[in-house]
Amino acid sequence: MSERTRFAPAPTGLLHVGGARTALFSWLVARQSGGAFLLRIEDTDVERVRAGAEDAIVEDLRWLGLEWDEGPDVGGPYAPYRQSERTGLYDAAISRLKDAGAVYPCYCTPEELAAARVQDEAAGRPPRYRGTCRGRSAVERAELERAGARPAWRFAVEPGRSVVFDDAVHGAMRFSTDDIGDFVVVRADGRATYDLACVVDDAQMEISVAVRGDDHLANTARQVLLAEALGVSRPRYAHLPLVTGPGGEPLSKSAGGAAIRELRSDGFLPSAVVEYLASLGWGVPQGLDVRSPADLVPIFAIERVSPSPATHDVSRLRAINARHLRRLPADEFAAFADRFVPPMPAGIDRGAVLEAVRDEAQTGADLARLAQRIAQRPGPSTALAGPVLEAVRASLPEQCARWQPETIAARLKDELAARGVPVKDGMHAVRAALMGAPDGPPISALLAVLGPRETAARISAASLTEPSASGDSDVSETGESQTAGT
Repeated sequence: MSERTRFAPAPTGLLHVGGARTALFSWLVARQSGGAFLLRIEDTDVERVRAGAEDAIVEDLRWLGLEWDEGPDVGGPYAPYRQSERTGLYDAAISRLKDAGAVYPCYCTPEELAAARVQDEAAGRPPRYRGTCRGRSAVERAELERAGARPAWRFAVEPGRSVVFDDAVHGAMRFSTDDIGDFVVVRADGRATYDLACVVDDAQMEISVAVRGDDHLANTARQVLLAEALGVSRPRYAHLPLVTGPGGEPLSKSAGGAAIRELRSDGFLPSAVVEYLASLGWGVPQGLDVRSPADLVPIFAIERVSPSPATHDVSRLRAINARHLRRLPADEFAAFADRFVPPMPAGIDRGAVLEAVRDEAQTGADLARLAQRIAQRPGPSTALAGPVLEAVRASLPEQCARWQPETIAARLKDELAARGVPVKDGMHAVRAALMGAPDGPPISALLAVLGPRETAARISAASLTEPSASGDSDVSETGESQTAGT
């Protein structure tokens, strides 16, 4: 069956991994069936809409490789695709509900509703509208409106019945109307609420599957009642478990690493982020080479998504990204690195630096940080002395022509062991002298990047002896290393 799905974000902030996963799974359902994927902007809550948020969401979705068949920027047979431009459809729907007697005007003030909510909570009852205005007479309503009251409109929920629907992720769902209460469908200012707009739009756009977060499960019962009252079709539902922070807190309140825009600026690859998103509640097959969302289409099944919450794990995302970074062809890696790594100082081979840090970096930001460490000479706080310095001096060749990084690194390990220095500790000390940090690329890679003169200069600066007055290398014009020869 050809499915029509939609991603319907509210432009109230940046797209985070939870919303991006919803978009990906909705896109996969449509593509798997040969159907259509729609982008719909749900901007009815004007107080929370942020300038530029819609454009940012569109850019982030396209960066992930998700394209839509219909939407506000590409048009389609059910345009417009922004809810703020669809008020005529909502007005027609509320007129039908009024004619059917399915809604009634509510004149309760925000203060009265807040007071009733406090009373419910104090009594241990779930907050629920008590139907205060449901039984008002026409005379009472006229008097209130003459006094300047402007009503919201509430849907009159029939008590004592069950709302049942099947969910692709959670299975059979059942809600009692006694737990729902009469809900607002039109605000006092005339704007449709989310529930009414969503039902009207899904029906008019012929959405067959609605993929969204399971924080909307409670809304769904209300939307089923609205669809019945309007006599329109409703989609099948697939409510995805929420993505939470490491401590189980809502993702929007977690500390960093959740916004797609932030991941982009930190140097994550879209293919790695797509693979990570797919793993949140669904199992990406071992060894699958994910290079774009299309690679997931043949194997994805919305019914196999776990109903349990998924945890956003930045360290796991970084590990996935490192794997994707290492597999990039040389030209693609060079183009990626150009976005993050600035030019190197004179005498430092930028290409060699990138090759040295490629296997150590997990993101573009890591590439920049590690490359900068190699490019800049460490400060005077790093010192080499005693057996470690002796091992270094014994390992460095006296002639530049004999500069063989792999051989030098192997000799250094032997010299450290011969002097009773734990090899790991000694190599950390040498690395700190060469790049200012004990962890990083292999010593052989650093030697290859720095070459004999720069290596000698950094070793000299890190030793207990005074560096040369010029601050340049300690290798003579004849190629003899002064540090190696002492």
